Amino acid sequence: MAAGTQAALCSMFSGPPRPLPSEFPLLQLIPLINHRTHVGAWVRGAGAAHRLTIMAKGRCAPVFIGEDLGRLLRCCTHVVLRAANGPVAMAAEELIHWRALQVVIATPHLPGPDLLDDIFPGAQLEPTGFSVPTATRSPEEVLSECVRQGIPVRESRVVYRQHP
Repeated sequence: MAAGTQAALCSMFSGPPRPLPSEFPLLQLIPLINHRTHVGAWVRGAGAAHRLTIMAKGRCAPVFIGEDLGRLLRCCTHVVLRAANGPVAMAAEELIHWRALQVVIATPHLPGPDLLDDIFPGAQLEPTGFSVPTATRSPEEVLSECVRQGIPVRESRVVYRQHP
């Protein structure tokens, strides 16, 4: 990704991407969809993804609405979500690069930075464990490697964050 694009994205988000609030007016999706096909909207409390067609002022905009961002990323080319200054449509591929598996382990078993980088290049140490970008390996592969390396995992979850 170009440095200018990365800087623009960093200014849009003050933290991880967030879902649109459940009370978000769906008519506001029409200009964000902007004639794209296969667009999803990540909406809090929307349940399983379902397809809607929004019609207003002679325009018709098909959109998938759902609360499972992972599922929307698999079936959509763009996803509308909440950024620092309001809703934004982002390429699903960009959001996929933000995915990481956050692994929580028992503190005495936390690998050192060099060992962690050998096992999981690009991983970031955190106070209770580490996060591994999942753009090139699945969460299941990360957890399997933890077992193989003898790293005791207490819990894990997929998170979205911009990687350096």
